[in-house]
Amino acid sequence: YGSHDRYQGQFDLSGPINEADPVYYRLTGLLRSADTEQVGVPDDRAYIAPAFTWKPDEDTKLTILGEYSRIETGGSAAYYFDPATGKVSDFFAGNPAYNDSVQNQGRIGYEFEHRLNETFTFRQNARASWLNTDADWAFAYQPNAVDPTLLDSSAGTFEEWMNTYTIDNQLEAEFSTGALEHTLLTGVDFTKIYWKALNGYGVSPPLDTKDPNRGRPVDPIDFQTKTVQDQFITGLYLQDQIRYDALTFTLGGRYDWVSTDTDNTDLASGALTTISQDDRAFSWRAGVTYETEWGITPYASYSTAFSPNAGVNMETGTPFKPTESEQQEVGVKYLLPDSNTLLTAALFNIDQDNGLYYEVVDLPTGPANIQVQRGKLRSRGFELEASTSLDNGLSMIASYTYTQAKIIDGPAGTIDNDVSSVPRHMASLWAHYTMPEDGA
Repeated sequence: YGSHDRYQGQFDLSGPINEADPVYYRLTGLLRSADTEQVGVPDDRAYIAPAFTWKPDEDTKLTILGEYSRIETGGSAAYYFDPATGKVSDFFAGNPAYNDSVQNQGRIGYEFEHRLNETFTFRQNARASWLNTDADWAFAYQPNAVDPTLLDSSAGTFEEWMNTYTIDNQLEAEFSTGALEHTLLTGVDFTKIYWKALNGYGVSPPLDTKDPNRGRPVDPIDFQTKTVQDQFITGLYLQDQIRYDALTFTLGGRYDWVSTDTDNTDLASGALTTISQDDRAFSWRAGVTYETEWGITPYASYSTAFSPNAGVNMETGTPFKPTESEQQEVGVKYLLPDSNTLLTAALFNIDQDNGLYYEVVDLPTGPANIQVQRGKLRSRGFELEASTSLDNGLSMIASYTYTQAKIIDGPAGTIDNDVSSVPRHMASLWAHYTMPEDGA
């Protein structure tokens, strides 16, 4: 039980189905009914996730995973951004009477592993998932020209479906070449994504700053656009982890081919626009770790990344480009002698191109808060963490992260601004206690 009428219960059960049969189960569930500090924004959730593992021998294992969740919240949860002051105000920008969002999501898949011999192990992981979202939203964006105590508001409605099918096949080999010990991993994966979205935009009655919690009815909004997107991704990868005495080297590469076909339909006129987009890229990473005899382990890594995006920019109607990034990290780990205490520290720098974020854009139907893709972001900082396990059953993890996330390249007026929703300072402390067994 918590504030804002929060009620939640959950369970996590696991164990063997039959002692004589190598089949195990795990069942995780959660049910929550809750309001939040914002009127019209609930935090309700239902979740269930069954899993079964069959292990007929030491060389073979099959795990079947399932999951279903339903989330009910608000279509908008933002506070009003005052263009006069350039700051976020204390007023909730949404309309409590037109602020529903329901998301249903499910998936089922399996993880299969079989050790062929002392050298080779084959793995295959597959998953089918689906997502459906139905939401109404409204937000205030500027003072009313006649009555400054009122804030002009836009509104919208959308429905979204996404079906994803993916399968990953990999072969791992463990062998030695002279003094070098290798763990070589190679594989190929395939992903098929079907995405459909219906969008409509309109006008919400002005927000009354004297009574921002009062709901204001919104006239029904018809869908104006429909987008259907088919995306097929093929990835081929190879990685070798090489160990020589106290040194460990990791070198890996991946090549992706992405084919995206997008159909945009104007529902009022029936006009159809089809866009085909092909993307491909090579990404790679390298890392080195050295384990000293004093328990100190320094490491360094460099990596690039390529991540396709489903969806379209509602301002232009064009599919999103893949997000690409580059990362450098150096750090050190220290295992305290004669203890189960590990201390770690790391410095990192991440540059990201074509990331997705939300921005208020003037569409022909009025201002709308939509996903856009432009510019370059940079994230720099450091992380500190300490973890320990005590003999009395108590284990603890403490961490602190400093992050400076800035816009390096973007629209005029945004350069060198901080990226919203990224905390500058973040700290956490976790404790876990294992109850002693009877007689202990």
